[in-house]
Amino acid sequence: MLILFFIIVLILLLFLFIFAAYVAYRMLKPPRLVGTWNPQDLGYSYQEIKIKTKDSLLLDAWWIPKDSERTVIPLHGYTVSKWDQVYMKKIIKILLDAGYNVLTFDFRAHGKSEGNFTTTGYKEVEDLKSVIQWLTEKHPDKAKNICLIGYSMGASVALQWPSIDIPHVKCAICDSPPINMDATAKRGLKYFANLPTWIYYLVKPISHLMNPVPSFNMELLTSKIRVPLLLIAGTQDPLVKVHEVRQLYEKVKKNNPAVYLWVTDGAHVRSLQKNPEEYRERVLRFLAQHL
Repeated sequence: MLILFFIIVLILLLFLFIFAAYVAYRMLKPPRLVGTWNPQDLGYSYQEIKIKTKDSLLLDAWWIPKDSERTVIPLHGYTVSKWDQVYMKKIIKILLDAGYNVLTFDFRAHGKSEGNFTTTGYKEVEDLKSVIQWLTEKHPDKAKNICLIGYSMGASVALQWPSIDIPHVKCAICDSPPINMDATAKRGLKYFANLPTWIYYLVKPISHLMNPVPSFNMELLTSKIRVPLLLIAGTQDPLVKVHEVRQLYEKVKKNNPAVYLWVTDGAHVRSLQKNPEEYRERVLRFLAQHL
């Protein structure tokens, strides 16, 4: 009986490992969102371009120029792409209607960009650097004044740029930025897959074996954020808690008077959808002041 017991335990542990490995793989390789709309549907001419990263991946991007020296780069979140219609399509239209150039792209392993695995913000910073380098080389007159507007994973990328010396970025807007990556990931497993949060402690090391990336603490970057920053958080967000964003805001504010926090009644990256007019007004006011 004791041998049978150990066999059953081993089978259960093996099953648990296989299941955790499957979850890790799905997290590293999210479904790709490729839509049918493009900026021409919004009434604007654009170029579809490919931008090579430092590690030789090709990123799919849209360059939508206007008669302006100011360019805004919207950064999409995890599992979506530049084709997202909840916030990407809407913010692109807001920016174009206001006269800004827009350069947007799919992060690695998303949309039509190359790449097998996402790193949910680590190597995606290199994607952003490559995109800005393209803009600087191809359109230097439009690369002198850049603002980043990131959503979820894109917001975490926007928060990291001060630590890696990306030139010409004058300000950033971060909507629903994950501050504690582990906490957000655990909440995501519970919210989207109805899994117990403890399984994350198995999933995380397995994901690192599949795609090794260093861990990074978003809060350690706060002392380096010296440019104007608008943080947006929603009280109904199941993934990023308002108190986490507020703590980041308070820390950045100690060294940076031009940091702002707007708390809405929206869910994760849903403030634009929930409060479209106020969102538009706040974003354009911030850009008019700081870009």
